[in-house]
Amino acid sequence: FIDELCKLTLPSVTLADVRQKASLFRGVTVKTNAEDLREELSSDQESLAIELQRKNSLQGLIVTDGSRGSKVITSDNQFLVPAIKAIEPIDTVGAGDAYSVGYVLGRLAQCSELESAQFGSLCSTTTLKQIGTTGELTVKRIENTFNARND
Repeated sequence: FIDELCKLTLPSVTLADVRQKASLFRGVTVKTNAEDLREELSSDQESLAIELQRKNSLQGLIVTDGSRGSKVITSDNQFLVPAIKAIEPIDTVGAGDAYSVGYVLGRLAQCSELESAQFGSLCSTTTLKQIGTTGELTVKRIENTFNARND
């Protein structure tokens, strides 16, 4: 899949994966986590996140929230993407980065924001199962996570 993707002329995708200062970005998709966004906005997270997306003309705002999943806010839609349950033990190192990689790959493959966020969640869960490392995303590992998600 990745070999074929690299041969294509792809659309431009800009994702700012930030822990702080999400409010400084304009015109791109911003990914942050719920805890950091709560600290930055310091009040009703949901309504302020929607306002932040609109005011800053963001292509999208993605708020990840661990086992509670992620919320994606665009100018047209809002949706919640449930987390894919990971079997213990887990190691969260690299999970946020894996989500970002999955999301960007989805957008490059011209998937919708929802499909891209679902793939990001799948990639994130795949890395959770790799203890003591930042995780490696291979097609086989992603397929195994996908196939095990309903077990």
